[in-house]
Amino acid sequence: MTASVKDEEKAAATVAAAVALGVRCRAYRGSVAEPEMGARLVRAATGLDDIRAMDAASPFGHVCSPGEVAEAVLFLVTSGYVNDQRITVDGGTF
Repeated sequence: MTASVKDEEKAAATVAAAVALGVRCRAYRGSVAEPEMGARLVRAATGLDDIRAMDAASPFGHVCSPGEVAEAVLFLVTSGYVNDQRITVDGGTF
């Protein structure tokens, strides 16, 4: 069993325990985004110096922006009836 599978199982158990206590659980799962952290990740993984070089690989024509991440997180924290969900913000490719 890989570390990520173990982490997923731990997260699922935590969510189940929280829901049993009446706590709503929501998560954001990000991908490469344009701030410096994303640029460093792209540089390390691909050798590209400019994260914008990945724009053409995205169906939306650009790497995820901080504003797009914020929109997803805002949706999660303001939706009263959403529970036990994880939203992946990655443009469908990364």
